[in-house]
Amino acid sequence: MRQIRRFIVWTLLTAALTAACADEEKVGPSDEPMPTYPLTPFSAICLSETMDNDAFLPVTSIQTYRFTEGRISRLHNRQLIDLGDETLEMEQRTDVSYDDSEAVVTEESGSTFTYTLNRQGYATQCIYRTPGGSVRRYTFSYHTDAEGRTHLTELTERLGEEGEEVYANLQIDYSSYPTLKINQTIGGQSAGYTTTADHSATSLNRSGLPDLFLSELHPLAMHPVALYGKWLGEPLDNLISHITPDGNGESDYTEQSYDTDGRGYVTGCTQTTHSHGKRYERTIQYQLSE
Repeated sequence: MRQIRRFIVWTLLTAALTAACADEEKVGPSDEPMPTYPLTPFSAICLSETMDNDAFLPVTSIQTYRFTEGRISRLHNRQLIDLGDETLEMEQRTDVSYDDSEAVVTEESGSTFTYTLNRQGYATQCIYRTPGGSVRRYTFSYHTDAEGRTHLTELTERLGEEGEEVYANLQIDYSSYPTLKINQTIGGQSAGYTTTADHSATSLNRSGLPDLFLSELHPLAMHPVALYGKWLGEPLDNLISHITPDGNGESDYTEQSYDTDGRGYVTGCTQTTHSHGKRYERTIQYQLSE
């Protein structure tokens, strides 16, 4: 009888020790580094542009990106249409939610962008779904420079649930930075661009904003939240000042000039395009809230 009691006590002690060791394994330090996330020093970044010409009613477009503890949390799009005696306002809100290795962008329409993030907080792939059942898949590639800064080098857009059809591709070559070589393919049609930035102190991108020209190139233009949230790499160190399309001669080009405040933060960007003897100009106003 005494031997049976000893056996039972020994069995219970062994079970307790085994459970304690298992718990220690669960809470012990991991060999993998903790995930990090790129942060933005602003609580809000607002872009506004007024389009006014004789053919259309004046329209002011306002995009406000909001950040919580450095991470993007919402995009608020507004359009103000000047009808003369009144102003018509249209708006759409886009919300952002996070999981350990995932970020989901949900539009009011019900469309979603689901991004898979690596341990540095950069997107490696994305699935875009609409309520109507359309699906697009995106993959992202990066280059890390000698200073440890990560920049987007390639973005591919595929159509369909399995991504069987490549529809668009964007490649950015940094090998001659601050000159960039850009190749864009959409539906089998390709175009190339060369962008440059001068080396003066005024060209430094102190505010850390995405470049206007790059942000509007498809398929990158499909990902404004990811771009401003820095899920697609760090912004360029220098502000792009000149864009030349490949093969169009010296008469076709785009210039970008900037207004800055006392801190060197961008408050405005004027984009002037010269094409086939004509000149087109637009200005984007920026408001950065800390």
